Amino acid sequence: ISDFLAAIDPAQVSGVAIMAPETPQVRDAIKRLQERSIAALPFISNQSGFEDNCVGIDNKAAGATAATLLGRFVKAERATLMVVSESMQSRDSQDRRLGFDDTINTDFPNLRALPSLETYGDQERAETIIASTLANNPDIAGLYIMSSEAEVPVTALRASSRSDGIVTIAHERTPFTEMALETGAIDAIIAQNTGHLVRSAIRRLKGIIDNRDTLKSQETIRTEILLKSNL
Repeated sequence: ISDFLAAIDPAQVSGVAIMAPETPQVRDAIKRLQERSIAALPFISNQSGFEDNCVGIDNKAAGATAATLLGRFVKAERATLMVVSESMQSRDSQDRRLGFDDTINTDFPNLRALPSLETYGDQERAETIIASTLANNPDIAGLYIMSSEAEVPVTALRASSRSDGIVTIAHERTPFTEMALETGAIDAIIAQNTGHLVRSAIRRLKGIIDNRDTLKSQETIRTEILLKSNL
């Protein structure tokens, strides 16, 4: 990612919306973009130094929403929750985990959230770590998928013998999550309107380039909760 950003030609590109892990290499590459007068904006997943200028939902609030849904959907008196991400280097996953833990610990003391599992987008790894976690925690009753693609962890869960009865909350409306919601493999999706995200990113990049402010209320991305009944 940093090599790609370094190769961007200012004569060809005026602005870049960046959805990437938060690492020192990416942070420095973004700074070098700005030094070359290329506008840069974090997209969905935030980066250091852009706390108030990321295009996307409030990810701490999104994590808190997932915790509330699991807390209300899980009926066991005491239970354990599994939390899965593609990578915890992703700022959106970090923020979602913070919001999730705060709400679970405050509002649902009967539920215990396990440390985050990282799949790295690898199906074999996901099946191994999810099967191991299920085997070592027989009281798991909920799964929160923090990453933007749910197919790998959902498929890994369905491959286990414990998938029935585990409430599953995921992020983003994709063809896979729509199908999983219809079939009951996912119980709820926390989504953000992709068209609004793209339009907002373009407006805000243009504003940076032209040194003009955009209308803040127009750029607020709403958090949407999708169930099978309102899909």
